[in-house]
Amino acid sequence: MPANSTNRNGVALGDLSEESVEAALALAKVSLSEQGYETMLNIVRADEFLTTDTGRTEWGSGMYYIAILGEPSDTDTWMLQISGHHLAENLVFNGEEVSATPQFTGTEPQTFELDGTTYSPIETRKDGLYSIINSLDENQLAEAKIDETFRDVVVGADSDGEFPEESEGILYTDLSEEQQELVQTAIKAWVEDADEDTAQELLDVYLSDEALAETYIGWAGSTDYDDVGSYVRIDGPRLWLEFASQQGVGYNSGEDAEAHFHTVWRDKLADYGGSFTE
Repeated sequence: MPANSTNRNGVALGDLSEESVEAALALAKVSLSEQGYETMLNIVRADEFLTTDTGRTEWGSGMYYIAILGEPSDTDTWMLQISGHHLAENLVFNGEEVSATPQFTGTEPQTFELDGTTYSPIETRKDGLYSIINSLDENQLAEAKIDETFRDVVVGADSDGEFPEESEGILYTDLSEEQQELVQTAIKAWVEDADEDTAQELLDVYLSDEALAETYIGWAGSTDYDDVGSYVRIDGPRLWLEFASQQGVGYNSGEDAEAHFHTVWRDKLADYGGSFTE
């Protein structure tokens, strides 16, 4: 949700001096990979485009927040949180490992031009998942279909730990080798937002033969991402990815109408460094 309708932790970038904003961005940059930092910046840019293009004031680059929960330490647990419309980075450090989840990303519009440059903040995520769905034959599509329909991601805000009891969809091991490669590529589109060491540690877990043998790919609503209600998920022993197409907010009528996207990446074991409480 836009920051003006949902409280955020920390301080808004719009309330900081230029020097402090630069310091906040520098902290974000060293805490994420180059890909992850660009994902974050492009989501912020989408909000800047929204407010300048529509004239509405509930969006904008100054309405992103940075917070530090706990005391930064080389040994004790603490968290860096960066949040705003279509963005939630929850990076937990405990002296040995970094937890990169839960992460929420989204965008509206899907693609836009700002200062002469074209941006598509989560195009790699979208293309990764829908390339899998588009590769499925008729029988595989039927097996992968989830009977429910979804208006949004299932395990989003206020839903920590609330994963479905049973996995649904088609098993990774029932896919062709080419399709399996598409699944691995799609997973990397999220995980490689984390710093290099963390991403590699997580990919070693998520893409192990044991984990992939219990990983499901499912879809609901529609196989066309432009359709409101289109939904795709990857559900593994630890990995949880969701992509949901929603009704446009800034662009919801006439020729400009288009779906906008919400996505979430969670780790069933390591969200918030494995230390969140109910």
